Amino acid sequence: MSFLQMVALLVSVLFALAVIDFIRRNRLKERYALLWLAASVVMIVLSAWKGLLIRVTRTLGFEIPSNGLFSVVLIFLLVILFHFSIAISSESDRIKRLAQEIALLKERLQRLGGDTAPDTRRE
Repeated sequence: MSFLQMVALLVSVLFALAVIDFIRRNRLKERYALLWLAASVVMIVLSAWKGLLIRVTRTLGFEIPSNGLFSVVLIFLLVILFHFSIAISSESDRIKRLAQEIALLKERLQRLGGDTAPDTRRE
């Protein structure tokens, strides 16, 4: 095993441990964690098994394994970005809907004459 391969394996394992630690501390939700755990497992396997990396990159049509690995990482990042864009859009719609419901509830409370709720608007 070459020095570069050992470094790649070490970085991959540290990345997997970081993902697990973030999950444990509730800083990373499970629905996002699965993507990152899958990525770390793929990184560990490809770092440890150089022959597989060479076969995969040749199958994809690349001559140099690093080019194939770079392309796979780029595709993975695009998938992650797309997934997060969908999640952000969904959360944005949800926040808008909640803000509208709060405004309706405040108006209803004011009409009933019980303006007892503190004003939480920011100016």
